[in-house]
Amino acid sequence: MKYVISGDRAYVSIGGATTFVQKDCDPNFHEIVAAIRNEDVEEVKRLILVGEMKLGKLAVSRGKVKFDTTTLHPSFAKAYLYAAKAGKDAIELFFKNVAQNPNPESQADLANFLLRNALPITDRGTFLAYRYVDGNFFDCHTGTMDNMIGNSVEMSREECDSDREKACSRGLHVCHYSYLANNGTTHLVVEINPRDVVAVPTDYNGAKMRVCRFRVLSTVEHFASKLKVDCDPLQTVPFVRMADFDTPEVADDIPADLKHRYKPVDGKDWAAA
Repeated sequence: MKYVISGDRAYVSIGGATTFVQKDCDPNFHEIVAAIRNEDVEEVKRLILVGEMKLGKLAVSRGKVKFDTTTLHPSFAKAYLYAAKAGKDAIELFFKNVAQNPNPESQADLANFLLRNALPITDRGTFLAYRYVDGNFFDCHTGTMDNMIGNSVEMSREECDSDREKACSRGLHVCHYSYLANNGTTHLVVEINPRDVVAVPTDYNGAKMRVCRFRVLSTVEHFASKLKVDCDPLQTVPFVRMADFDTPEVADDIPADLKHRYKPVDGKDWAAA
């Protein structure tokens, strides 16, 4: 066996066949490097040729992710690495929800959105993103959609535009922190089930997403204060245990004259519905 290890990459040659492995592409990268350093040829071959990690019905191998009988977009091989560092107890549920998304292109869009924007997954199998609204918690486009904290905001999937080439179109818009700047008066953290993702427009540098359903968790300011950070709080936590954040205190940022509209749906039931 011959090999070269350089930072997050390694080249290994066994029996004349050379394989290139890279940290952000191979779920078993660290195990492969350790086996290479130990000159354990059989273990290196097993990790490279089999190269599969299993968690319940979820199987991840080099460049491939499969949940039960559903093969997901190859981008999820990298997304899995990000999620695996977050909290393995939630990964199977998260990918179960991904597999239930009826559009393979929407699944691929989600993988790239999570990777590009480093957004956290939750122990409910959901993920978090941002949304901006007006000072009364209504959407900025029509002024009729109530985005009060605790609300479930929904529209039928059939009414949403799944064409990623259309930058602004039908659907509920959520985004990355960078897109909040100069938009809206009130900035929110929202919870999204992977199966409700519709499209990530190719414009806006992948910072905007259309979904058909989300739940308003809190204001960005409240979330940031819990974490004691100044900006982009979601990027600081790859994994969120919702019991720590989905608490009655989220209502503290609601103006007194709007508190009568605070009638939150149960987050646990919402995520499982």
